[in-house]
Amino acid sequence: MNVRVDLKVSESGASGEQATKTVTLTAADREGTQVRSVSVAGLSRPPQQMLRINVDATPEIVAGDKVRLSLGLEYELTNPDDEKAPVWQLNQRLHLVLQDGKPLVVSSMADPRSSRHAVVEVTATVLR
Repeated sequence: MNVRVDLKVSESGASGEQATKTVTLTAADREGTQVRSVSVAGLSRPPQQMLRINVDATPEIVAGDKVRLSLGLEYELTNPDDEKAPVWQLNQRLHLVLQDGKPLVVSSMADPRSSRHAVVEVTATVLR
């Protein structure tokens, strides 16, 4: 069987505007999968902004309607209010047990240098 993993990162800044990034991965039971994504803004060298999101996921279907998930997340956030602000980098390695098809907020963190805030939500769905 396969498991679809939906990861949503919602970030907000001082202006109150919210940006959401979603990554969806599908993997066989007990097999790993990964996504690497980089976006570069600006034509200068070095680029004005570089955004990165990397996700590693290894799901395991367990008894009943549960999915054990090993999840790695690397996410670089830019400050939407100040392009010259330093990049805020989040690195997480989580080991979770999720209920099939139900979203769970797995972390919430604030940038120690600004008013930026990010929330990470994960859903694991067994594909039957």
